[in-house]
Formats: sequence, C-alpha cells, structure tokens
Amino acid sequence: MKLLLCFVLITLFIQAENIKSLYIRELTVSQKKENSKNWDLLGKPDIQMKFFVKIKGAWQQISKSKVFKNTHTLKDKMFKLSVKEKQQLRIDVSDHDAVDGNDFIGSYEVTIFQYQEDQVSFGSVQKFNFVISDPEAKNYLASKEMESWEKRLQKKEQELRSLENRLNFENSQVAKTNRLIKQLKEDLAYWKKEFEKKEIEKNELQQRYYILEERLKQQKQYVPKTKPQELPAFVQFDLEKVTKALDEVEEALQKKYKYYLKSARISMDSAQYYFDNVQKAHRGKFNEKQPKFMSIVNRLHRLNQQLKKEESLPKENTKDHRK
Repeated sequence: MKLLLCFVLITLFIQAENIKSLYIRELTVSQKKENSKNWDLLGKPDIQMKFFVKIKGAWQQISKSKVFKNTHTLKDKMFKLSVKEKQQLRIDVSDHDAVDGNDFIGSYEVTIFQYQEDQVSFGSVQKFNFVISDPEAKNYLASKEMESWEKRLQKKEQELRSLENRLNFENSQVAKTNRLIKQLKEDLAYWKKEFEKKEIEKNELQQRYYILEERLKQQKQYVPKTKPQELPAFVQFDLEKVTKALDEVEEALQKKYKYYLKSARISMDSAQYYFDNVQKAHRGKFNEKQPKFMSIVNRLHRLNQQLKKEESLPKENTKDHRK
C-alpha cells in the first residue's frame, strides 16, 4: 500500500514538472488565403490549434484547442501543455471546416525551455506573439496586466493633471475677464455721470445764450454773424488764369524790355479773354461784389489803362533803356 502511494506521488510530481503554460498574447491570420480566396463563406476563418511533441523521432498530438469561430485574431489565450524541457513542440494552425475539411493555415516548431517568449510569423499567420513559462503563465499574465493597468493609470493621471492645469488656466482667464468687466462697468458708470454733468452744463449755457440773444434783439444790437461768402472753386480756378496773365502784364510794364508792349498787349488780351469767359460761363452763380472778384476787376481796369497810356506814347520813348 505504501509502495502504491509513493508511486502515485512520484507520478504526479513528474507530471507537474512536465506541465508548461503557453500564453498567446496575439495570433493574427491574414485576411485571405495564399490563393487570394476567402477562408470561409463569411470571409473569416474558424481558427483551431493542435499541439504535437516529438517522441522518438515521431510527432504525437498531445492537445488541441477549441474552435474560435469567425475571427482573424486571437488575444490573451492560455493553454496547458504536457511537455518536457528541450523537447520539440509543434503548433499547427488550421481553419476548421467539418464539411469540406480543414484548411491549413501554418505550422511552427519550437524547442521548450524553462522560460521563453518570442514573436514570429509562419504560413498565413502574420503575427504569433507567445510566452512559454514554468510555472504556469498566470503569474506572468497577471504581472503583464498589472503593468498594463499601471501604464493606463499613469496615462490617466497625466491626462487628469493636464485637464487640471487647463482648468486652472481657464479659471485664471475667467477671473481676469471678470476683473476687466468690473473695471469697464465702473468706468462706464463714471463717464455716464460725467456725461450727465456736461449735458446739464450744456443746457445751462444754451439757456444763457438764448437769454442774451433775446436781450440783444430787444436792444436792436443783435447782429447775426454771417460767414463771408467765398468764391466757388470753379470760379477761383478761372480767375487764377486772369491773375497770372495780369502778373505778366505788370512785369512787362515794370521791366520795359524789348518788345515789352507787344508782350504786355498779348497778356492783357489773354486776361480779358479769361475774364469774359468767367462772366459768361458763371454769371449768376456767385456774388460779383465779393472782395476778391472786385480786386481782380479793378486791377484789370487799372493795368489796361496803364497799357493804353504806354502805347499812346511816341515810339522813341518806349525803347528799352537797359544796358
């Protein structure tokens, strides 16, 4: 009885030593077969894995997985395999089809060690990321999940800090805006009061002005202020031509150079021509008693009389005496 118990314990111990855990992080199958056809009617394969070990030069199946239907990818899958270290393990991946037979996807061979992890591709398997460990890969998976959660937690903490900083910044901006609005309201109230004061002062001044105006009217001393009427721009433009011609007449009469009488007469005729055009074109459009216009009329008359007087003198008296 004791011998039987010892044999059972030894057998269990040996089997426990030979148990390995295969943790598949990710297995990805190509979208189509090598012949560019779909794996199934729905386009996705029904993935099944079979596990073989080499015993005395021959492959023997030790286990197989369930069928994972309609998927191209497997993630976070755990399998217990009865294998020894330094023993050859073969993993066959196929598209399970009970009617037409399985379609081969790929096969991968690996030598078992105490711990190993790798990422490979084979056949139509684009990515095979796995871990083989001893003892079971649960601890490894738990540690990896813990690392993943820690990274996610750190990322969330960073996002939270970023949001907190952004919120603080926005709160500071809101506070600045509120202070500015408060200051603007105070300024508006101040200037509103000032405006009301100025309106009162304006009304008082207007009343005083009306009172004084009435008094002046009653005393017949009220003289309305009228702005002196100016010549229109188009009249001033034409009168400038008259003025320029009269300047030339006056210059000729003063300097008395050779043939100055002819030059003066030509300029006088031009001045008279421009002046007549002003009267014809703009008659009734301006006040002819305007001081500037009257001064040009008087100058034209004066220079015309002076030129006629010079022309009436004997020619010997009109010679140029300049050396």
